[in-house]
Amino acid sequence: MKDRVSPDVCDWYKGPSLMEILESLPLPAGREPNLPLRIPILDKVQIENSRTIYGKVESGTVKLGDKVLMMPNDHPC
Repeated sequence: MKDRVSPDVCDWYKGPSLMEILESLPLPAGREPNLPLRIPILDKVQIENSRTIYGKVESGTVKLGDKVLMMPNDHPC
């Protein structure tokens, strides 16, 4: 997925890796990276004592180490 597959493993595929394809895709029009981060919740999954929440970034950017709050409860994430 990250690196190209060598021909001795997969001789029929000569294209880019999945990460190269994803990084080359253009960003959709209408998204503003300089606006506040907005991620509407799409789904929630509860497994034992942990909860996973899925969403889609609608505006803004998030980077490793950013401190974010889940609203409206001001819950740190």
